[in-house]
Amino acid sequence: MGDGREPAGDDLMIDLSRAQKIQIGVVATILALAGYMLYRGSRPEPDMTIASWTVRAPLVTNASTKPVMVTVSVFACYDGRLKITEYPPQVRQNALITFDTDFHRTSFTVYRDPLLDIEAISDPYKRVLTFAAYNSIEKITPQSFLARVGLTGDQRKAEKAARDDLVNAIGFIDNGAETGAIQPELYKQVMSVLATFKAKPGDSTKDAAKAELAHKVVALAIQYINELNARKAKAINQYVATMDGVLNSKQKETLAKAKVNMRARRRAPVVAAAY
Repeated sequence: MGDGREPAGDDLMIDLSRAQKIQIGVVATILALAGYMLYRGSRPEPDMTIASWTVRAPLVTNASTKPVMVTVSVFACYDGRLKITEYPPQVRQNALITFDTDFHRTSFTVYRDPLLDIEAISDPYKRVLTFAAYNSIEKITPQSFLARVGLTGDQRKAEKAARDDLVNAIGFIDNGAETGAIQPELYKQVMSVLATFKAKPGDSTKDAAKAELAHKVVALAIQYINELNARKAKAINQYVATMDGVLNSKQKETLAKAKVNMRARRRAPVVAAAY
């Protein structure tokens, strides 16, 4: 030292301690970064391969009491299975485009799962009420959530009116999809790319050009479904807003405590066949 004094033992220990802390901090940071990079590198990336096949199956429609033969194009991807059901000309109905989610998925690459949006609602009461409305349409579970809150006669009338409005709104959307009144241009794009895909020989899991077409079909079809679901979500939100003004605070507390199994997902009933 400049003054000729030897450093005191305590001073030396403090200096060494600080140096050690810096070294430990640096090492810990390096190890943390290395661990994070190892974690990032070890996580499996989503398998973006799309397998496709076609099924012919009988189906009873609203237009006929006798079964008609339909063609179902199935596209199996990471998110689940896309199904496009095409009817014979005499049925005069647009193709039915549905998507069965993979039950094990909690996140998706393209599909926007309405149940994940419901699960993300922070208010437990609103979450249960929204799921109850969604469940009344999709029939995921036979549970009747509002039955447990003890609705009065006037409340039951108000709920029935709100539910009738919801059912009518959903029916309007579904009917528009069947007749082509809703999203006609996007629907045409889906069917055009599907026709190109079906006309091209090859295996979508092996042939690059065929795989590209498969991805286009899935992307357009899921965009079509997502937009339909967004319209349905608005109708569900209207039901929730109406019931929010009907229920009292105690009933809302009861709903907030209800146990909901949103993972009991319903597979879309397109055709009664194994595919």
